[in-house]
Amino acid sequence: MVLALFLLFLSSFPFACSASSPKYNALFCFGNSYSDTGNFNILVQGTVFDQLPYGITYFGHPNGRASDGRIPIDFIAAACSVLFHGRKNGAVATYFLTLISSITMALFILGEIGGNDYDYMLFSHKTIDYVKSYVPTVIDTINTAAESLLKQGVMYLMLPGLGPMGCTPIVLTIFASTNKSDYDSSGCLKIYNTIASYHTQLLSQAVTLLRAKYPQARIIFADYYGPVIAVLQTPELFG
Repeated sequence: MVLALFLLFLSSFPFACSASSPKYNALFCFGNSYSDTGNFNILVQGTVFDQLPYGITYFGHPNGRASDGRIPIDFIAAACSVLFHGRKNGAVATYFLTLISSITMALFILGEIGGNDYDYMLFSHKTIDYVKSYVPTVIDTINTAAESLLKQGVMYLMLPGLGPMGCTPIVLTIFASTNKSDYDSSGCLKIYNTIASYHTQLLSQAVTLLRAKYPQARIIFADYYGPVIAVLQTPELFG
């Protein structure tokens, strides 16, 4: 089902790395555990990501990814035929911007960003309304980061949204409810999904504005929310 999910994900936005799309020669990703191929383990020794069962279903051993196999960035790289060269130390960020102008055919991915912020607030017993009030601040931060890259000459930029938070095991466990009406037909907690859908809505609007402001660049909005919901609602279509 994981493979089917990401095949659907890759087909849900126009770049899709098809024969008619640009041939990317590199992929740079800034984000959280959805996109980290091992940098966190360099910064913090002895994390759970270096222990089984992480990595077991694809690599056969832990490799720093927050998954039992591959993460979204792996599927995107594979679809774009970009070779994996291993984890890179974050220290290169100090001179990274000086290299952007020479990487005209690189795809930059900014995100997923925001999920950890919302989770932290929820786990600190903040209300749903409080968390949602913070969403515009997160979107503004993403937008600022995107503009900093675009102003440096980045030509291909992808901004992923959030997956449905109310469907994640940690949210379902910590905020389990005895009220059946709190759950949707897929077993997800509806109220927590409203945070992710609101984030997705505002980010999509921000991407529209960025496209108008930087028409020379190809700016892609990657919907993480819709494909996951589709798999949960109609799993029989995805194996």
